[in-house]
Amino acid sequence: MYKTENYGIFLGLLTMPFGQEKDFIKYEIENLFEQYKENVRNNLNQTVSKNTEFSRYLYRPRPYCLFGSFDLAVISLVDDFGLATRHFHPFSPLVSDKLKADKEKGKTDYSSSNYTFHVISGLAPDLRYIDSKESKLLERARQTFLNSRTKDYPFIGITSLKVNNALLIGGGGDTVDIILQEVQSVLSEAELKDNTSLNYCIFHSLSWHELTIVFFSNSYEVIAEQVFALRKLTLKDTKPRGSHSETRKKIYDDCKRDSLLYHFLESEKIANSSERAEAAHLFVHTHTIFGYDLNILFDDRRFDKTLDKKLNFQMNWDIKPGHLSAFRRALEAKIASSPEYKFLKNGRITAGRGDYTYTITQNAMEGFRKLIKVIIGEKNEKYPLKQHIRQLNTVPEFTRKFPDSQKEVTALSNQYPFHDYLHRFQFKLEEIESVRSTLKRLRVSKVVREKVSNMYTIYNDGISDKILYGYFIELKPFLEMIREMLKSWIEKADDEALPVFVLSNSLDAIAQNFETAYQNRFGQSYIMNEITDHNLKFNGGIQQLVTAYDGAYKSLTALLGERFIKIKRDMGLSIAYVSGFPNIESDILSVRLNYFHLYQPEFFAAAATHEAANFFFERWYDTMDEKPELENIARLLKDDSIPPFVKSTIQYFFSDTASFHLTYADDFKLFFYWHWCSIIQIDALYRQDGNIYQPFLDHFILRMRLIAHYTSNQDILNNMISPPFGCDQDIFVDVWDEVMDNSQRNFEELEENYGEYLKQCYDLVLGFLVMDFAYHDKENFFSYIQETIKKDSPFTKEIDDYHDNQKFDFFTHEEENQAYTYVCYARQIYLRNIASEIIKSFKKGELYNFDHWRGHLPLTYSKDQEAFFFQALSLAYLKLVQELCGNKAQLLKRTHSSNCVDVDTTNVSLWFDPLGGVFTTKLETRKLYYKYRVIFLKSLWNLSMKRKRALFGLEGRWKR
Repeated sequence: MYKTENYGIFLGLLTMPFGQEKDFIKYEIENLFEQYKENVRNNLNQTVSKNTEFSRYLYRPRPYCLFGSFDLAVISLVDDFGLATRHFHPFSPLVSDKLKADKEKGKTDYSSSNYTFHVISGLAPDLRYIDSKESKLLERARQTFLNSRTKDYPFIGITSLKVNNALLIGGGGDTVDIILQEVQSVLSEAELKDNTSLNYCIFHSLSWHELTIVFFSNSYEVIAEQVFALRKLTLKDTKPRGSHSETRKKIYDDCKRDSLLYHFLESEKIANSSERAEAAHLFVHTHTIFGYDLNILFDDRRFDKTLDKKLNFQMNWDIKPGHLSAFRRALEAKIASSPEYKFLKNGRITAGRGDYTYTITQNAMEGFRKLIKVIIGEKNEKYPLKQHIRQLNTVPEFTRKFPDSQKEVTALSNQYPFHDYLHRFQFKLEEIESVRSTLKRLRVSKVVREKVSNMYTIYNDGISDKILYGYFIELKPFLEMIREMLKSWIEKADDEALPVFVLSNSLDAIAQNFETAYQNRFGQSYIMNEITDHNLKFNGGIQQLVTAYDGAYKSLTALLGERFIKIKRDMGLSIAYVSGFPNIESDILSVRLNYFHLYQPEFFAAAATHEAANFFFERWYDTMDEKPELENIARLLKDDSIPPFVKSTIQYFFSDTASFHLTYADDFKLFFYWHWCSIIQIDALYRQDGNIYQPFLDHFILRMRLIAHYTSNQDILNNMISPPFGCDQDIFVDVWDEVMDNSQRNFEELEENYGEYLKQCYDLVLGFLVMDFAYHDKENFFSYIQETIKKDSPFTKEIDDYHDNQKFDFFTHEEENQAYTYVCYARQIYLRNIASEIIKSFKKGELYNFDHWRGHLPLTYSKDQEAFFFQALSLAYLKLVQELCGNKAQLLKRTHSSNCVDVDTTNVSLWFDPLGGVFTTKLETRKLYYKYRVIFLKSLWNLSMKRKRALFGLEGRWKR
């Protein structure tokens, strides 16, 4: 399983202005990184020695010039996601102070300018986990991009590798692991000739592709050979050979058997399905950008004229409209002025990407350097060529003939192109026409009608993409549910018919959510390789993160009602999407996240179950007649005569109860801690002047009182509630007594007037837990539980009493209350035990292997084991981060102008910011926090990818 390094890799691609390269790099790159690093230092409550790894190696950007649409690559070791996703962009505020000061002192005339940029955030796997002879990431970095010597590795190649979705889906992280092992094996065994060199850094991206490799060499052909070697790999190549362990062989067999491709071949009854799956190529897309050390361009002393003598360069110049004649006259004058520019005579006018093309043959690198100097011109040159050129695009051409392999040609006949069958997962024309027809019957306006119809057409485009279809399949259940919803609106009785404006507003909101979700999956993909990051909310691609959160949330919504509605999708219908709103919010078919939830996932882990439970009653609406207790609560929530405060509190209580049992394993202290840490970052808690908005706090404490009362935790709550919860802020003390009085009074009124509904809500959750945990083989469930954990349980006698009277009605379980209590206790034990094992793995920097629990009773009884694993994963992670916080919810102090107050006097190492996010104040905590986040995100992604196969209508991983 995956093991992480302590640091990640930042990779930024960008353009830069001709003739201002040195100033651009100094102010826009080096200054940006140094200011970010200084901000980190300022947040630490310790003096950072110059000898620490942080001081010596982190946030030290190494720029490389690039061929192609981007001019520069910037590589750095990092220990956080903030620089890449929030600060690396033109006109960054981190740049302005240094630049302004130097301009005032007359040190520069450079002014900030716009530039195109592209960000890749990388999580670094520990290659020593694969091969003990491998170097750690820091050592490789010191050998390559942290090494100032140009001659060792003057050239780089940046290769993005997209794993074949048909192999990845179902296998998840295990598939990536065996591929990573093979990639590392290929590269480490590369045969080098003619004094050539090769080094590399491999990391996992969070974007549309799973792997990125940065090659370092003194020959482009060596890099190209390795890329071609990787491109031809098939699944069979990863098959363990010789003396490999039985564990690795089993992982390989599981990855093949669990893959989407294998299950598709089996379902289609295709002959030799195993061999055909093994013949599938590992990668469906690779994209390589070549570059060179910046010193080559500016320092003649560091340039070796013998570099890649046989390499050719094809250079395309995009000349500004109307400048072509002036450009040619200036160029001819240059050629006439010096014999060394005679090679420029072979330029030609072309159509297409560039207006003017050169091919430089023999000693191309030397010719390229001369050409750049010609373009830039002399320092005081009045009319340099650069004024005529809009863009320069250079592509290396390899003259060496790479050997053909008859074996590869023959192997192609065994392959089965799964992507040729993607049309099966599209919406048919008649289905889309049916949506349009239904919208017409509902009298929805043309504008809204077209918007809703277009959701289906652009989904069809996404699912047809042979590289990205694995991300768009997540949207299909959502669209299926919209069709069902439209049908239900048509079927309403006349007296229940909704006003058209209500329908239009609902559909407009749905379409906006879908559009954002689609853009999350489409943006910064391979289609947009040369287009700048243009997202207002974050930088870089987030496809794998969205998949991770989407899979987790679908498992919870399926558990909490979605599997029971008309289209009966056990995998869940809701979608996750990322936008720029500050809080986690949900509607019946989606959950909205923001940047902090992506990269500080404790807030998602803390709130996801609550959000998934919010619409439980609406999802069950069609079966109300069969469930009287459910009908009672649902009708109360829809009754206009009931005060909104009462309805919202009862709804919150149900969602809180579900979260208390499902995510927090009945741990009230942990439940209270993370709900408190979450609300102190919600803008609804504060007034514009920075003080507390008391009604919000009143309601929060009321919610905690209700949970404490119904879970017998009143004493714990009373002992915990004293301002300000380890949160050293006077603003809470000022309102606290009144908050406590209000919440107690509201609690008593609710209990007196609506206690029966609150009790029904609580019983519903308990019954629901039993139904989920004991879904299969109910007759033997209790006896099995009794045998396996009776030593840990105080409820053995109750199980014996009810052994012969096993009734599992979801909503009516009063007669078996003791047995239900026992089952909930059993579930709690398993959840906590698995979470404890996960914590041990996380502390070692390793993914937890959930395969250990596959087929393990009583999990085999569960309807959706992945949902149970997501809950255990969240429980473990929340405990780990709480431990990092020292069990305190330390709120970052800010002045009225929102500046941070000095935090050097505290021993707390993790702070919660009222404006959003978490601050670390110790280097060791910062390192652990990054490691835990990386492992949690990879674990979440791993489970989601294994679970995703069922979205294609094929049985899920855990249901063999």
